[in-house]
Amino acid sequence: MPSYVIGLDVGTGSVKAAVLKGTLRGYEIEDFLSLDIAEAEVLTEDTQPMAGMSPVAERAPDPGDDGYDDDPGEDADGDDEEGDEGSPLPAPVDPTVTAAVRAVRRAKSDAVRTMLQTIGQPQAIVVAAVSAEKASTWIIDLPFSDPKRIEQTIDFEVENYVPWDLEDVILDYQVLEPHGDGSRVLTAMVPRDTVAADLLTLAEAGADPKHLSIDALELARLVPASDECVAILDIGSERTLVCVAQGGAARWVRAIEGGAADFPEPEFGPDSQELPDPPPPLDWIRSVRATLLAAQESGAPDIDALLLCGGGSRHVGLAEALEEDLGIPVGPLVMPPAAVNPEDSPVPEPEHALAYALALRGFARKNKDGVVLDFRQGEFGWKADSKIFARLAVAAVAAVLLLGLGLVGNHFLELKELRDRLDGVQQQMVATVQGAFPEVPNTSLKTPEQTVAVMQEKVLALEERVAALQGYDITPLMALKEISEAVPKTVTVDVDEFMVNDEMVRIRGTTDSYGSVDTIEAKIKARPMFHQAEKSDVNKGRDGEARFVVRAPRQPVDEEDEG
Repeated sequence: MPSYVIGLDVGTGSVKAAVLKGTLRGYEIEDFLSLDIAEAEVLTEDTQPMAGMSPVAERAPDPGDDGYDDDPGEDADGDDEEGDEGSPLPAPVDPTVTAAVRAVRRAKSDAVRTMLQTIGQPQAIVVAAVSAEKASTWIIDLPFSDPKRIEQTIDFEVENYVPWDLEDVILDYQVLEPHGDGSRVLTAMVPRDTVAADLLTLAEAGADPKHLSIDALELARLVPASDECVAILDIGSERTLVCVAQGGAARWVRAIEGGAADFPEPEFGPDSQELPDPPPPLDWIRSVRATLLAAQESGAPDIDALLLCGGGSRHVGLAEALEEDLGIPVGPLVMPPAAVNPEDSPVPEPEHALAYALALRGFARKNKDGVVLDFRQGEFGWKADSKIFARLAVAAVAAVLLLGLGLVGNHFLELKELRDRLDGVQQQMVATVQGAFPEVPNTSLKTPEQTVAVMQEKVLALEERVAALQGYDITPLMALKEISEAVPKTVTVDVDEFMVNDEMVRIRGTTDSYGSVDTIEAKIKARPMFHQAEKSDVNKGRDGEARFVVRAPRQPVDEEDEG
């Protein structure tokens, strides 16, 4: 069980975090935090997509739609009936990184960095999520339930529903329930460029999430497992997440445009007395109704109740307005208490619901909870740091320091006292070495020099083993971070391709001149891991800008070995 888990909810206007501490009896809640993103930096991302990023992947149903089909050949989302259990990915867009998008990413990274520094748990496991707006989900019924057969056939099954090249997306799934003689599977896909961009934003803040899921999907962790089917609305400032859950698992997810920022402001009477909040806009309520109808038409169970969370759920009269329109019970989401010391734990506010759900994801056990859906896979896979090498390095430093203290004591103690201290240091060093490496005999540790030499030899061997197990020195996330930091801020460059394969790291982009291309190459080569980088395919575009390609070996080749 992890010691600490941080659930990070990176929104448009703020960053929320839930900090949970693992114990032998479960987890206890340490804290819930919120931090506003600088308003001057927060711009609309949908209008200026990041390199490789697509705009909103799933739009809310038409607010003017009453929730019923005018054309029997289409469902409530406007999709053809043949694929009504899925949500479409957007059409490709021109991958242009603008100053506005860079400002948004920088502001979010700064806020996340400040949040993590405030928490002060650098070894904690971080869990984050891709927005449901950028994801596409499908429910597929398979005629078998064997996990190996599902794994082997899921790609081919999904290709029957979507017209896109699966090489451009990351696809994952989780089994919902038995379905007849087979199984019902929730599949989800996200463009690879979207995952790369989100991970880069977090990497620039010093965060490397172990899990990356879909935000709306994780909300199901906040409701107990039961036969009752509930819909959870997480009402943010500019978007509303919808999760239909039953039996402790998500059955259907969506994101609706619009949120608390669209709700009318409170009004004041003649004596400056605040009047009751006006009801939420009718268009937003219609969108909620149409979305829930679409869920049921796509195969989700009948919804028994609606639960509200998020900052927008505080709006007075919201529950009553929704209950009147939908005809089902509506109330606040009561979030689960901590498993340990619940009476002394902080109580989450409604806006911390998603961060809490993401933190709970870090404590989920795969075999017990059926957790499989995760976009940290393939070239974006998460690697744990080697804790054993760190501990052994600390032990080696401690041993050397103890020896040094003994030598310094020569100036203050008599010879006999110095020998006694050296004997004590030697015994501690021998205990340290044999504690870490029980196979080392006493005969090899007769003197401090022998002891230090054995420790250095063993640590070097472990370091080589760790390096062999880790594989490539340069991970895709490291490459993204290094290249981002290497390019000078004075040079304007638009990167339209970032590729990492078994052999190389390659970027392709456009800048304003050949001189800028040389500058970019020199700055990248100045990075130790990219000292063998070379530019190529430099040519002049029709608009006068210089197009270029920079390649670097993914596993740097030793020049002496090469010869």
